[in-house]
This record gives sequence, C-alpha cells and structure tokens, in this order.
Amino acid sequence: MQGISNVKFRLSLTATPSPDDVDEMTSQSAVLGYGTRKEIIEKYMEMRKRRWTAVEPDAFYGFVCSWSCWVRKPSDVGCPDDDAKYELPGIEYTPVQVPSPGMPAAIA
Repeated sequence: MQGISNVKFRLSLTATPSPDDVDEMTSQSAVLGYGTRKEIIEKYMEMRKRRWTAVEPDAFYGFVCSWSCWVRKPSDVGCPDDDAKYELPGIEYTPVQVPSPGMPAAIA
C-alpha cells in the first residue's frame, strides 16, 4: 500500500460476492490506511480449520464498522429510489465440492 500512502482522501469500493470475507475486509482496511493486513489479522484473528476466524467477533466487526459503509441502493445514502430496479432478487446458493488430490474427502 506504499503507492497510495501519501493520498490524503481515499475511496475504496468493492462488489465482492463475500462481503464477510476476512481477506476482503483486511485488504479494504489496508487500502484505506487503517492498518496492514498482517496487523489486523494479528490483532483480531486466529487460524481455525484452515480459515481465519475472528477471536472476538464483536471487536473485529466493531473495527470494520468504524471505517466502512454498506450501500445497497440510492436510498441508503439519502437519494430517491426512482423505481424498483434497485430491488435485488433473492440469492440462490448452489453448494459445489471440488475434489483435490491429497486433500481429505471431508474437511470439517
């Protein structure tokens, strides 16, 4: 993030399909200057079952809420929703398992 360290005002937008993804949130935080990914992980996370998991979720999400803003449609920031085009349909989840050589068949 050294390339933007001298930028006074920053805006970082994401359209990630996983807004609760630790990698996504720590990367956005680093871009905005709220700490490096390593610092944030060391402070709030631990490795559990091959995934980063918040040790104290309230503290971690409190940190995220201190610098983030979630916007889904214009009315979230005070503008009118002129028609229904901003109403998103429900999400359909399709679980997919991809076998990997050398990996146990079931990982809990």
